[in-house]
Amino acid sequence: MMKKLTLALCLAAGTAGLMAQPVKVLTSSAAGTGTITLDKDTVYRLDGFVYVNPGQTLTIEPGTVIKADTGTGANASALIISRGARIIANGTKAAPITFTSVLDDLTDPFDLDEKGGLWGGVIVLGNSQLNTVPGEKAIEGIPAGDPRNNYGANPDGTFNDQDSSGVIRYVKILYSGTALGTGNEIQGLTLGGVGNKTVIEYVEITYCTDDGIEIFGGTVNIKYAIAAFVDDDSYDYDQGWRGKGQFWFTIQKQSVGADRCGEWDGADTPETGQPYAIPTIYNATFLGLGAGVGSNRMITLRANGGGKVYNSIFAQQGRGVDIEFKGTTTENSYKRFQDGDLDFKNNVFWEIGTATGVPAVFSISPIAGTFTGLDSAALVSAANTALDTYMAANNTLADPKFASISRAQNLFQLDPRPTGFPALSDLAAYTDPWFTPVTFKGAFALDSLWMKGWSHLDERGYLPRTISPLTSIERPQIAALNVYPNPSNGLVTVSASELSIEPVQITVLTPMGQQVYAATAQAAGGQLTETIDLSRLAAGVYLVKVQQGEKVSTRQIAKQ
Repeated sequence: MMKKLTLALCLAAGTAGLMAQPVKVLTSSAAGTGTITLDKDTVYRLDGFVYVNPGQTLTIEPGTVIKADTGTGANASALIISRGARIIANGTKAAPITFTSVLDDLTDPFDLDEKGGLWGGVIVLGNSQLNTVPGEKAIEGIPAGDPRNNYGANPDGTFNDQDSSGVIRYVKILYSGTALGTGNEIQGLTLGGVGNKTVIEYVEITYCTDDGIEIFGGTVNIKYAIAAFVDDDSYDYDQGWRGKGQFWFTIQKQSVGADRCGEWDGADTPETGQPYAIPTIYNATFLGLGAGVGSNRMITLRANGGGKVYNSIFAQQGRGVDIEFKGTTTENSYKRFQDGDLDFKNNVFWEIGTATGVPAVFSISPIAGTFTGLDSAALVSAANTALDTYMAANNTLADPKFASISRAQNLFQLDPRPTGFPALSDLAAYTDPWFTPVTFKGAFALDSLWMKGWSHLDERGYLPRTISPLTSIERPQIAALNVYPNPSNGLVTVSASELSIEPVQITVLTPMGQQVYAATAQAAGGQLTETIDLSRLAAGVYLVKVQQGEKVSTRQIAKQ
């Protein structure tokens, strides 16, 4: 009786502004929801683990609100789309679909604090292939023992990478992430063995106490995704995910103490399982805890995980991309790098590391317990090889010149559109028709901010009140600028062409913008060939900036 009274009080508080709408409860049942449609004129309440059973279709009209009861462990609430079931949650920008807590008064976007864990989340399970043994698994975060929790291959070993679990479009998942037990939490959006005929785009996970989106194997593709202010990892994949992603955004908040923006694993049982996790991701904008804050990694690649990441922007984190190393002959993420399965090209990095140190933008790390027997010289060689390779792959250490970055609600100052030349030039080609070809790096164009008008970030006053087209503020580039040898242990030659008789300013900066070297040179016959001495600088990554009048260009260099 006490539990029912508490739920009734919570429901009354959470629907204060929606009293004109009837409330319908969706309860946990062996029969599942059945094939039903949730209409926008009714508020729905999830009471426990609500399943859409195999063969059933749950259709949710645009503008519908689904509120979940509070609770942890076996008393948690979540929506589970079982393998063989479908969800058609086809919202629109004008009428997005909202999953939230029963405590949430939707007439007041500020009624709940910026913390999740009030309910479980949305779980979608499919029949696409995993790289685990066996090829069928039970999803984490919900009680074990129910076959509706299984995903991946069927018991007879058959699977379908073109499986469809339906449509999730313009969907907000708020205040989620409650735990079944220690280390066994529900993510905002969990995708287990989901196939590539499933449509997921314009999805937002905000204020989740675990991961924003976690993908367990399969081939599902995701376009236009927000993972904002989650407590753990923003985007997490494992068990051989081989899908595609484009226009991914995340921002972390220092006060939350979140983990990585990306935790990207290959497999768990066994780690050498195939097919390898080699997704392709274009146009991500990942903002960490803040410039010079903490020692968190931007992305960790481990457990034989690979991935191909292009035309993206990574900024404001303690460390950059960290690749697990177990020795050059062992199947691990460094081996995926060696074999071309782990590839970062044409990306922009900025404000990675502390304000006083030179950051490890790309680092090679033995994980805990694996360093025994590794030759330290091999580790150093691997680190140098990775750094040299990534620098040669048009990855740039440069300021993308975001319009405005703020982590404070109701200030209307979060506008991560880049205006700097490095973010608007030198793009990797779009060779797969699934990807939308664009002329910018990162998730946002100069003339639009696709989060505006439907997201909870907008409702809480993070985004600008109005979106006006921006223009690039970068100066013309200096022609044919080259810095070599690269890497270098001391003397470096700086060369350029098409210069005038004006003096040329050469400065060397840390990626945080601290000047560590300055010199003035003179071009002859329009050509510049100048030797500078960097031998006194500590080993690390630097920017060489060359400027003459209105022309300016930068090149990155590794000092050994």
